Amino acid sequence: MDRRMFIETLAAMGAAALNIPVVHAQKNPLAATEQQFLTFGNWSAMNPTNYNPNTGTYASISSIEADLDILVAAGITGIRTYGANNGLREIPRLAKDRGLSVIMGIWDIDRDGTGSEEWTNAVNAASHVDGYAAGNEGLYIRYTFYELTDYINALRAETGKPVTTSEVLPRYSEQWVLDTGDWLFPNIHPFWSDTAAAIRVVRASITNPSQAYTWTRARHDEIVARANGKLVILGECGLPTEGASGLSEEGQRDYYALMNTSGMHFHYFEAFDQLWKNWHPVEPHWGLWDASRNPKLAAGIIGDIPTGILLR
Repeated sequence: MDRRMFIETLAAMGAAALNIPVVHAQKNPLAATEQQFLTFGNWSAMNPTNYNPNTGTYASISSIEADLDILVAAGITGIRTYGANNGLREIPRLAKDRGLSVIMGIWDIDRDGTGSEEWTNAVNAASHVDGYAAGNEGLYIRYTFYELTDYINALRAETGKPVTTSEVLPRYSEQWVLDTGDWLFPNIHPFWSDTAAAIRVVRASITNPSQAYTWTRARHDEIVARANGKLVILGECGLPTEGASGLSEEGQRDYYALMNTSGMHFHYFEAFDQLWKNWHPVEPHWGLWDASRNPKLAAGIIGDIPTGILLR
């Protein structure tokens, strides 16, 4: 067993054995705001182009504006972000100026230490934000359950906005994850369909768009059945266009064509290719646009409900 998987398993077993008390979030802290989530149109996850956290490179204001203008022109109506440090703090304001809805992400939830800048920037952006996603795929790895729930409760109290977290699919079999946050925001990817917890070690993957859609639908419905009435939005779902056999722009387009007919609330993952993501060959290639903002085939069907979809 992988060392990290072993640690995660022990953590989960220990929490269950100790009967960790779950701090139940309010289901509807702001009913009007949560209702907006139901009426939002076409959402996309977004990191900017010209951004590379590995080298400390942040996109300029003008570059972010160019990214957002492309999304708006294509029919995107809402975005989720992943961090609030440095220039990323400007995205909610610039997005709101263009009429976009915004779920602001906070990567580092250590609000009294390394993440204090993100906390301050997130709070200051509240007037431009519809909701927050605190952390991303970091439970038991970058932060504990207690640290996460404390952060969510504090951010909600400070801003009056709905707050949740975003985790990989296996975490949503754990009751305290289902009880955490004001809506459920899982990351669900067919390509990682047989991946251990949060560890990107692929044993099997789905690349066929029809099979990928069927798998996504089933996993979504399983979470809805356990959600006790909470709103479920897929924070990430998609197919990359390169990096493994069977992937293509056509496959990505056909997958999203099916998702557009599904009635599920989901975010396209993701807006632009991120070439700095180097931990697996597919990771740089999830975008609807490439890193130079050239559209892929899927960018042309955002929000469409097409007929005659080719299923392979």
